[in-house]
Amino acid sequence: MTARYTLNIHSNIRNYTAEIHTDYSFLDQLAELPNSAVLVDRKVYDLYTEIITKRFPEEKIFLFDATENNKTFDAASEIYTWLITKFAARKN
Repeated sequence: MTARYTLNIHSNIRNYTAEIHTDYSFLDQLAELPNSAVLVDRKVYDLYTEIITKRFPEEKIFLFDATENNKTFDAASEIYTWLITKFAARKN
């Protein structure tokens, strides 16, 4: 049986929540959404490459190094540019 747990995380910048799933079925649901894409930390991708690529083609996967040095406006701009380039022409 699939279970999902919500974790409330408190941060100096802002509070946020993370969802923890007990299986990978949520990826199937995400992959079925129109214009879906995933942003994946390179370390997570290295651990779960087969699971991710089974559901998402390479052109829908944005890999990045989730280090403190990369948590910048420049990095956010790079992600935004990738999303616009990949999906803006579809008009939805």
